Amino acid sequence: MQAHLHFSGAYGHAHADLLSITLFSHGQERLSDIGYTWTHHRHWASCTLSHSTVMVNGEDQAHGSERNPSDGNLVLFVPGDGVFQVVEADGKRAYPGVVREFRRSLMVVGVSPEDAYVVDVFRVAGGERHEYVLVGDANHDGVVETELERSVYGKTLLPPGVKVQFPTGENVPGDAEGHNFVYGYVRDVEKAELSGPWQAVLTSEGIPGAAVRIHGVSESPGELLIGQAPSVRRAEEQEGRLKDFTMPLMAQRREGEDLESTFLHVLEPFQGSVFLQSVERMDVTAGDAMAVKVSWEGGTDYLVYASGGEPVQVGGITMEGRIGFVRERDGKVERMTLVGGTRLEKGQVVLESGGVISGQVVGVMRQDGGDPFDGLVVEGAVFDGLEVAGLTAVVKDGAGFSLGCTIAGIETVDGRVVIRLANDPGFEMDADGTSRHVYFPGRTWKGENRFEIATVSTRVF
Repeated sequence: MQAHLHFSGAYGHAHADLLSITLFSHGQERLSDIGYTWTHHRHWASCTLSHSTVMVNGEDQAHGSERNPSDGNLVLFVPGDGVFQVVEADGKRAYPGVVREFRRSLMVVGVSPEDAYVVDVFRVAGGERHEYVLVGDANHDGVVETELERSVYGKTLLPPGVKVQFPTGENVPGDAEGHNFVYGYVRDVEKAELSGPWQAVLTSEGIPGAAVRIHGVSESPGELLIGQAPSVRRAEEQEGRLKDFTMPLMAQRREGEDLESTFLHVLEPFQGSVFLQSVERMDVTAGDAMAVKVSWEGGTDYLVYASGGEPVQVGGITMEGRIGFVRERDGKVERMTLVGGTRLEKGQVVLESGGVISGQVVGVMRQDGGDPFDGLVVEGAVFDGLEVAGLTAVVKDGAGFSLGCTIAGIETVDGRVVIRLANDPGFEMDADGTSRHVYFPGRTWKGENRFEIATVSTRVF
């Protein structure tokens, strides 16, 4: 199983798909990105609605350019192991001037050598409409199954009576009387009201047969919209066959003034029979923290998420950190992982770690520039013998962008602390504080460059 989070910038040849995900499991793509097409469905393939991300105000995300970049920023990366992994990114540039927050975190949890699930946290603040979209397998037929009570929404996702004119060529614009015409591509739409936890399954007829069960535990009122959308791929660039192939699409929609949404879902790809017994959101009162309890045959997982690192107490767990993972088997703690924190406690079991290490980057070493190794010369950081090799240093540059660097170790060079890197950092610094990319996109900036390392500790019993 592979879960991918997309947050690269767009420089003229890209889609409006910041913080979109794709999911591969059991031999096939289960949540797809259509990819590229030269047909008259190019607008659909590149729009926000055809991707598994969040759409705000019914508008496509900013496509971006060198002058107005749309890059996302890496926030956290924990490659971990086959049991627990994390990636988190910020994407506020998707909707400049509209959103205050646009951030997604994926936590992948392995249950067995065959099965794993994804905890998906998507926070959005700003705008009047938020739509959390998931699109299914673009290579095979599929549907959305749910026990929610459904009713007819309309022939398309457009409001009733709106006339739509679709593009007739890859560079021909569409029109829908002031609405975003891409809503017209989603057909035979049904809706279900959401007022509590819910489940749905995205099926696929691909071989081997498998599906993705979605556990919705956002606990926010709204509605679930379900329809069929052009899958494009199977037409193999033949214009006359585009209408013959579809893929399932579902959108969790919320509306309100200056809206704030936290979309919390557990994605369970399975083959044959489901493996999760229950998914429960736990009550947390600390700030924007949240927690989820996931039970499966033989075990129970607790995941606590607090992006600001505030202390959290929930379900007998105490955490001071960003992310805590506790696995119990037969009522006893089997494993703990703490990310970016100092303490994780469940009952009598305690795990301590080094929290978040941060400081200023005052110099860069590059082997390609003649230095003995690749590294970041830093100040203000206290490592105190902490093991950081294999972790990720997130460099936040003076221009407002971030870069993830894999750490190889800590060195002392001429009395200065150097974070030794596994790869070329990709930028240089001058004595006057000017920094520049060595490679694309070739930006030059002034201002302080800082780094942050979220320590990771795991204890297995």
